[in-house]
Amino acid sequence: MYRVLRKSPKTIGMTLSLTFLVMFSELGFASTNHSILLVGDSVMEALSSRYTHAAQNFIGGDLKFHAKVCRKLTTSGCLHGQPESALNVLKGNQGVDTVVILMGHNDDRGVRFRQKVNALMNEVSDTHHVFWMTMREISHSYREANKMIKEEAALHKNTRVIDWAEISRNQSSWVVRDGTHLTATGAKNMASVIAKELQNLDRNELSSTH
Repeated sequence: MYRVLRKSPKTIGMTLSLTFLVMFSELGFASTNHSILLVGDSVMEALSSRYTHAAQNFIGGDLKFHAKVCRKLTTSGCLHGQPESALNVLKGNQGVDTVVILMGHNDDRGVRFRQKVNALMNEVSDTHHVFWMTMREISHSYREANKMIKEEAALHKNTRVIDWAEISRNQSSWVVRDGTHLTATGAKNMASVIAKELQNLDRNELSSTH
C-alpha cells in the first residue's frame, strides 16, 4: 500500500519550479550573460549544428561558432578547403567578451608550437575572458603541447586553461577509436564543461557586484 503525502499548492509549485530548473540546466538552457566565440578544429566541430547541436543546446548565450576540419593555429588548414587559421578567425571576430579555443591537433607540436600558441593569446589579450582547452594526451607530442599551453596561459591574466585532457582521461565512451575525436556523448560533455565555466564566470561577476 502506498502512502500519499498531502502538500499545499505553494509547496507543489516550489517543487515544480525546482524540477524545471534542474531539467533546463541538464538540457543546457542555463543562459549566460557573455558573448562567446568558440574556435576549434574537427574535435570541436562535433559540437556544431551539423552533428550534435551541443554548443547551441548546452552553452547558450550570444554564441559564435567557428570550428572547421583541418584548421591550424596560424596558417591555412590542411585538406577540406584549407580553412582559415584560428589566428585569422580571432582577428575577424572582435566584439565578444569570451573566447574558447581548442586547437593544435593539426599543427606541428614541436618547438614552434609555443610561438603559435602565444600569437593567438596575444591576439585576444584585450578579451575579458579566454579559455584554452587542452588536448587528449594520446602521444608524447600532445603532452608536451599541453604543457606549453599551460605555461603560456599562466603569462596571460585573462586566460584560463580548461584541462580537457584530464577531465576526459578515463572516459573512453566520449571519444572514437583515435582517442581524440568526439562521440555524441563526448560532444555533450565537452559543451557541458564549457557551459559550467561560463556559469562560474557569471556567478563570480554577480557576487563581485554585491
